[in-house]
Formats: sequence, C-alpha cells, structure tokens
Amino acid sequence: MRARDLFRRYRVALIALALSAAVHAAVFVGMPSRPDGEDDEPSGPTYSATLDALAEAPAATPAPAPRAPAHHAPAHHPRPRPKARPVDVPEPIDALAAADLAPEMDLPVIQAPPPAEPKPDVVAMAQSAVPVAAL
Repeated sequence: MRARDLFRRYRVALIALALSAAVHAAVFVGMPSRPDGEDDEPSGPTYSATLDALAEAPAATPAPAPRAPAHHAPAHHPRPRPKARPVDVPEPIDALAAADLAPEMDLPVIQAPPPAEPKPDVVAMAQSAVPVAAL
C-alpha cells in the first residue's frame, strides 16, 4: 500500500488524532504551573533527613515496665432457670376401623390406563463397512 492509500483509508482516525493533540497542547500551555499560582520555592519549613542526625539524637529511654493486670470482680452468675412445668399429655385416641368410616366417604375409582399403541420396530438401515459372509 502507498502512503496515499493509507491516508485515504484512515483519514478520519488521523484527523481525530491531530485534533486531540492540538486540544491537549492548548490546555497544557494555557494552564499555570500551579493552580494556586504559587512560586516554585516552598514558603514553609523544609524537612530533610541525614544519617548524621541519628548520631546526635539522645539515647532512647527504656520502655516502662508493663502494669500488673487489674483485679476484676467475680463474674456475675446468671439467675437459675425456672423449673419446667409439667406438660398436659392428651389421652390416647381410640383406633378407628376403616370399615366404620367407609360409609361416610366416597372411595375413589381408579381406572386402568388405556393400552399403549405398539411402537414400530427400529431397524438400522446403514450398509456395513466390511462385507459380511452370508450365513
């Protein structure tokens, strides 16, 4: 492909890329270096660390001994549970015979399912790959 063909094929993408670069350049040029307009020199205290400062530091004091654990009052014992009340047990129900209940209820009638239609025999119709000798 020639450069002319590439430009025709990707002209929209190239124009969008150039427009994006122009907008970003305008934004960066138009922005101040700091949003507050401060100078580059810090006005507050400057902190620095060196290894020499460790040598001049006073020796660390040992940590105080841990305190003895405080004595706590004995744990509060929960109230004793009340005794369970006796449960009323119902009297046993006399067994009822099915013959006694038969006149009061309708017995369901279960019908036999209709006979199923015979299914046709399934036979493979494919030819064998290897010839078989007749029996």
